[in-house]
Amino acid sequence: MKISTVIISGLILLATSMAAGKIAPPQLKQTETKPSALNEKKLLEELTGVKATDETLATKKMKKAPLPVQHFMAGQKAAEQKNYILAIKHFNTVLKKYPQSSQVRPALLAKAKIYNEMGLQSQSQHNMKMAQARGVKKQTSKSTTQALKNSGKVKAIK
Repeated sequence: MKISTVIISGLILLATSMAAGKIAPPQLKQTETKPSALNEKKLLEELTGVKATDETLATKKMKKAPLPVQHFMAGQKAAEQKNYILAIKHFNTVLKKYPQSSQVRPALLAKAKIYNEMGLQSQSQHNMKMAQARGVKKQTSKSTTQALKNSGKVKAIK
């Protein structure tokens, strides 16, 4: 008898026994294709050493910060992770929704840096010039106000 004939006859005998109810079919373990949320939390705790229920100090600060600061910080975090598109979106949110914010100039500088890292020199230079102009405007307005105060045309507000 050949080995293949023995195997086939064994499989037929096994199938017949299972069909007759003499042998129960083997129970296969169901494995999860996706890890459960609980398993993800445990894994995160093991890897970071921080309990998943504990918020980090940076996250707490970010939630309490004004919206322009939150978008700027989110943009910085995305840039650190090399997610440049998301970073630029956050920086653009600062520029469009909060144009009077103190975060505008840093957002422009951060965009310039990202564009430079991406090899987009013209966009990088454009954002750098805008940031420099923004800095000059602030300095000019302060120096102009100081000059007016010194000339006596504007009284100091206390």
